[in-house]
Amino acid sequence: MDGKKCSVWMFLPLVFTLFTSAGLWIVYFIAVEDDKIFPLNSAERKPGVKHAPYISIAGDEPPASCVFSQVMNMAAFLALVVAVLRFIQLKPKVLNPWLNISGLVALCLASFGMTLLGNFQGLDGSY
Repeated sequence: MDGKKCSVWMFLPLVFTLFTSAGLWIVYFIAVEDDKIFPLNSAERKPGVKHAPYISIAGDEPPASCVFSQVMNMAAFLALVVAVLRFIQLKPKVLNPWLNISGLVALCLASFGMTLLGNFQGLDGSY
């Protein structure tokens, strides 16, 4: 990289993506193991017997809901850190700061939405 030193922070978006994906797959495997949903490759899915493997159904009841909440909260925190670091990185380089500020606001709202999604799942009255 032209002799420049690389910061460890450049791996944060990759870590964010990998850990969030791995966490959602863990929720899926917990739901399959607890017999809440059929696996993705199941040919015996019949209407009304078990749900399709939606993450909203997989993360609806404990223990999968606990893991889902933690995964979404950690993902929201990492997304917020990435947003703030990117804002700080671009601040001295941009000509029109409104785009940088609007990107920061959008990612902050997305992070807040992820915490809401992680902490308030299962409120559809199906209990």
